[in-house]
Amino acid sequence: MKIGRLVAASIAMLVLFVTLCAAVAELPRFGESRGSVDRRVAQLADRSRHVTNVDSFVNFDFRAMDTLGEEYLVFATVCGLSLLLRDARGKRAPEAKPPAPGRVIVRRSDLVRWIAPSFIGVGVVAGCGVVMHGQVTPGGGFQGGVTLASVVAVVWLCYGYLVWNRFTESERIEPVEALGAAGYALTGIATVVFGGAAFLQNVAPLGSSGAAISGGTIWIVNLCVGIEVAAAFLVLIVEFVHDTRREVT
Repeated sequence: MKIGRLVAASIAMLVLFVTLCAAVAELPRFGESRGSVDRRVAQLADRSRHVTNVDSFVNFDFRAMDTLGEEYLVFATVCGLSLLLRDARGKRAPEAKPPAPGRVIVRRSDLVRWIAPSFIGVGVVAGCGVVMHGQVTPGGGFQGGVTLASVVAVVWLCYGYLVWNRFTESERIEPVEALGAAGYALTGIATVVFGGAAFLQNVAPLGSSGAAISGGTIWIVNLCVGIEVAAAFLVLIVEFVHDTRREVT
């Protein structure tokens, strides 16, 4: 039976490998276009919304409702996972546990503590830049939000649980996540109520192409996504750290 499974898995992997190789071989060269849709979308992004990042134009204009659903999918996933983890360990964070059997705890060196602020500063600036310039350059709320949340993980890795725990309380983070999730939907409602337009149809000034504040409502909903994603991943990091903590410092 075990040999049969290995043979079946090997055949499946071989077929998958051959299929992927054939697909990669048919990819167009970098910068090459085989259709007219991509050119039309790029032209519309700049002409109709003053957006130079076509991905943001598609996400927050053509498929703005789908992106709203994706954001709330992240929101619901984080809520469900938090409930499961908290129910498993109790309402409060557990007290410090002794090291797991066979686990060696390596103390953080002074060098790691000294260089940590530079990594944290770069992470915050990079994350905010990716969020705020999502309609101008590659990036956006999802990518920038994850970058900002990773900064908190750096604090934990470099300074330990006790320092990290001072700045990460779920009671403070969860309202921010809810605010970001609600901001996207409220922006769409505002376009209907105050602009007389369709849900999430732009009614705001477009600004100049290439500017940080451009694209009408795109930069607003992109900012909301950045806030929600950063807070959501931060909640996940908090819950996982509380759930797996094995050391005092």
